[in-house]
Amino acid sequence: MIKSLYETHVQVTSLGASISFYELLGLELLSRSGDRLAFMRIGGGDSIRS
Repeated sequence: MIKSLYETHVQVTSLGASISFYELLGLELLSRSGDRLAFMRIGGGDSIRS
């Protein structure tokens, strides 16, 4: 079971469809920039940046 995910990069052919798919898996959409870029997260809490 994934408790949290900090960062990964995934190239997709359809950003909208991919966002919908990952939301079904429990990821939260944090922000989206057109059809090129989206930031999502799974698990709550603060980031691990120092």
